[in-house]
Amino acid sequence: MSEPSDAAASRSGMPRPEGRHEVAEAAIRAAADLFAETNPSKVTVRQIAARAGVSHALVHRYLGSKDDILREVLALNRDQAAKYWAQKHGSGDIECTFDPDLPPVRYIRTAMRAALDGVKLRAEDMRLPHTDRMLELVRAKKLPKAADGGFDARVLFSAATAMAAGMAVAEDFFLSQSGLESAERSSVRSEINRLIARVMTLSERPRKIA
Repeated sequence: MSEPSDAAASRSGMPRPEGRHEVAEAAIRAAADLFAETNPSKVTVRQIAARAGVSHALVHRYLGSKDDILREVLALNRDQAAKYWAQKHGSGDIECTFDPDLPPVRYIRTAMRAALDGVKLRAEDMRLPHTDRMLELVRAKKLPKAADGGFDARVLFSAATAMAAGMAVAEDFFLSQSGLESAERSSVRSEINRLIARVMTLSERPRKIA
């Protein structure tokens, strides 16, 4: 799909962003979409500007380099993930937090792709919002009667995040390993969520990890 130009935005009736705040906001949101679609290394500032319908020069002037834009995008994604968490899962189950089209996984996807591209991320750029609260909920899960031991909740949470991140970044690759590349994605994702839910029930007897 071709990137929308300023002229295309004008023809569609969309007002062209004007002023520092509008241009920066439009560029950051456009970059968020692009970084969610592909690795940051494959995205250019010109593509970001085109997607936003703003001047390439103004994007550079107001936001700086692509790495600067990426940091802004990660901050935006974390904010959206935090708001989603507070509204939807702040006091209940967390498995659906990892649905691939929801804000938390959008954040994970962008951070993972940036890390795979060798971008040096700060600790705060790599940590899901409300991680501590999510860990509390993992610890509160009850161990199934058939299980004979538990695991450190941090390990379980890391494993669940790894599953979500792997599927978010390379779903086609992982599904092809088992012949599921033609399977109905919604059904597969539902199974992944059930697996995450099962993993989260194994934390009643935590092992001590330094």
